[in-house]
Amino acid sequence: IWGGLGADCYVDSYNFMTRAYATSAIPMAIMVAIWCVWGLRRLYTGSGQIERRARILSQHTEASLLLSYLVLPTVVGVQFKSLRCSELEGLGVRYLRADSSIDCDSPEYDVFVGNIVGLFIVYLCIPLAYLGLLYRVS
Repeated sequence: IWGGLGADCYVDSYNFMTRAYATSAIPMAIMVAIWCVWGLRRLYTGSGQIERRARILSQHTEASLLLSYLVLPTVVGVQFKSLRCSELEGLGVRYLRADSSIDCDSPEYDVFVGNIVGLFIVYLCIPLAYLGLLYRVS
């Protein structure tokens, strides 16, 4: 039933590299929005309302942790898939396993790999942030 709803059916330039970028960027944009709303709520909360400010911070921290917990496996999985290439035997040509229209030896793919590795490192820092928060509490 959902098979026809893929973005590649509606956008000609949509491929697995675009999917990897979108899958990585959308949760980051939502996270930025969460913390922008926190900033606005903090700005409009009086400085004498310490308990209310603490509750607002707790709400936004909780939303951030929930978002990261829900999206981390999917995002990292897509990032891993975007780095797996297969070589066609006898031809010496490498293509992305998830999308055979992407040539792994192209300059465009080389730039993509650099960008995705950077995003991959950012997403792998999330469990380290969890560890830091847990260590700080204990």
